[in-house]
Amino acid sequence: MQELDKQVALQKPIEIVKPVEQKQEYKFVGNVRLVRGLKFWEFNIDTEELKEVEVILKKVLDISKQEHSIKKAVYNPKSYYFQALNRKNAIKKVNKRIEQTTGIKNYIKK
Repeated sequence: MQELDKQVALQKPIEIVKPVEQKQEYKFVGNVRLVRGLKFWEFNIDTEELKEVEVILKKVLDISKQEHSIKKAVYNPKSYYFQALNRKNAIKKVNKRIEQTTGIKNYIKK
């Protein structure tokens, strides 16, 4: 019985540890001036998907207690970002950009 007590005493107590969740950090990549009336578009090069970017509007108070609005968007490094009036014009801009870089005409069909 004493040997069993010694073994139990020598063993380290079991600790229950909760893994620490890593905070998602945002890195400033750049900024774009949005032209009134145009939408912000994203063309993913890997999936060849064209979609409108969701812009997050955030209200902030400055030192003089004036309210300002900040617009933010999530950045994907494998995407090409641009502004266009509608989807039809966005397709034209993507085709033009791809033609300039690779020489392929009418990459995206309407």
